[in-house]
Amino acid sequence: MAKRNQLTIDFSKLSRFAEELDKLGGDLQQVIDTGLTDAAKMTFAKPDTDTFRCLAACLSAIKQGGLKPAAANGANELAVELFLKGEIGFLDIGRLVEAAVDNQPHVESFALEDVFAANIAAREFVLKNR
Repeated sequence: MAKRNQLTIDFSKLSRFAEELDKLGGDLQQVIDTGLTDAAKMTFAKPDTDTFRCLAACLSAIKQGGLKPAAANGANELAVELFLKGEIGFLDIGRLVEAAVDNQPHVESFALEDVFAANIAAREFVLKNR
């Protein structure tokens, strides 16, 4: 299982970097001298929130405020863990996060303990509804 704060690598970008390095004869110093930004340009498209519902659920949680972002975080962390263990499918992550956010009652005023409780409740929700 991945440790918290562990660096993750986008292998498609790593592959493109390796291709650029190959074009320059494998000379890493030449890639550095010509500028790493030229070797790995990134473009972004509008996200498909219908398919990848987790992003939409998290944005909704932020917009709604209260304890919903804490619920989204707890649900996402556990759902990803379950996915990595092969216990749920990839698209189940979004479905579970969305449902956990919807399940979290909206509150205007809360304490730090409430944030922890919402996070734990969302994790329990994911376990029951996977």
